[in-house]
Amino acid sequence: MTFSSGVFLFYFLPLFLLVYAVVPQRHRLMVISLASYVYCAWWRPGFVLPLAIVTIIGFVGGVVIDRERSHGRKGEGCLLATLIALLGLLTYFKYSVFAVDILNAVLRRTGAPPIRIADIILPVGLSFYTFKTVSYIIDVYRGASPPAANLLAFATYVAMFPQLVAGPIGRYKATSDELRSRNHSVELFYRGVLFFQIGLAGKVLVADTLGSVADQAFDSGVGGLADAWIGALAYTFQLFFDFAGYSDMAIGLGLMMGFHFPVNFNCPYRAVSVTDFWQRWHITLSTWLRDYLFLPVAYLGSRRVRDFRLFGFSQDYYVYALAALVTMSLAGLWHGAGWSFVAWGTYHGLWLVIDRFLTRKRLCRHTPRPLRVFATFLIILFGWILFRSGTLRDAGAYLRTMLALGSDPLAPLALEIRPIHLLIGALAAAWAWLAPPAHDLVPTAGPAAVFLLQLVFIISILHLHFHEHVPFLYFRF
Repeated sequence: MTFSSGVFLFYFLPLFLLVYAVVPQRHRLMVISLASYVYCAWWRPGFVLPLAIVTIIGFVGGVVIDRERSHGRKGEGCLLATLIALLGLLTYFKYSVFAVDILNAVLRRTGAPPIRIADIILPVGLSFYTFKTVSYIIDVYRGASPPAANLLAFATYVAMFPQLVAGPIGRYKATSDELRSRNHSVELFYRGVLFFQIGLAGKVLVADTLGSVADQAFDSGVGGLADAWIGALAYTFQLFFDFAGYSDMAIGLGLMMGFHFPVNFNCPYRAVSVTDFWQRWHITLSTWLRDYLFLPVAYLGSRRVRDFRLFGFSQDYYVYALAALVTMSLAGLWHGAGWSFVAWGTYHGLWLVIDRFLTRKRLCRHTPRPLRVFATFLIILFGWILFRSGTLRDAGAYLRTMLALGSDPLAPLALEIRPIHLLIGALAAAWAWLAPPAHDLVPTAGPAAVFLLQLVFIISILHLHFHEHVPFLYFRF
């Protein structure tokens, strides 16, 4: 049951909003929490167990850490035990099979029999709600966030269905006040509906349409130069409108309930550097990685390395490079248990280091902005090849085709491209580079824009009726 499915749009959401509206305000957290567990169980009933376990571990850990702090102790032992429990659960579900595959590759070289492990199904949203809980625990330990007022408030924060399976990755300290008391108004609900409609249109009309082209190029072994570039461009826009569409829909659902979720995308393909890209793409993950991984690694690196200069760069530059590479490599692994994801993260880490070099040397200060945007877009596009490919070998083969290495650059187009694909591709490019983002458009939308959006919303609903439903891409991560 995704946000773009008929079950959610015509049954779950209307019923939830009706119940939420009629119950007294003091019971509305319970309604949200129960609806979130129903939403989770709809995918698979067993998925509610990891969700409940993470919630209990996080809540108990926060209570104990807060009690330790109130007695003048730091609570480091409890922090460590809680983090081990939370990340251990994530590691088991997400990385056990990957780890066993690596071990079996080593065993095969030695002639030893392989280790067998049962298939493990990754619960939807585990990566996202685990990160939400980890941020809460660390913030309570640092004194940057209040402990949860009660188990119900914390369970609602962790399981809130708009954010449950693909973010945005909210922070408890930013949500705690609204968990206690929220404003509800026609204006907020109206804005929430517009956000939801914009996200639905991006997902259904743009991402799903271009996704069929991307799937042909990546999954069917279609192989000419033109096919590879068209497939890469289609996936680049599919991924953006799929994930940004989900985020806008989640923000809209939050506003309908009186919650203000953080913006998760801000025109990322208009970035002038990879550093700028990560300040615009999946912003809640970027800030999470900065606050809870990059800064601690940089701090430890600066503490353990003496001041020095090498090739004209100081210690700070090399500490930044180390922290960026570690952070982005782990970010790639967070997205998926595979070497192609690790390579994608490391690729971005290297470009962040290069960005730092270019900034320090002021080598790009006179480069026209459109050229910097174009260069950054190409860098991101090549990175998506690693992200989309199942293996490094597949990624290498695809990249060789894109660069006309070992293939006929004049081979005729093999992809099935219809006029609708060309139209949606042009609209996607215009939307990505020229249109205002949803968080700027919604507050200023006039009657004409709202009327046009209603037409687009109707077309989106009709598209859902006549076409097969396509799950959100980030649900698999």
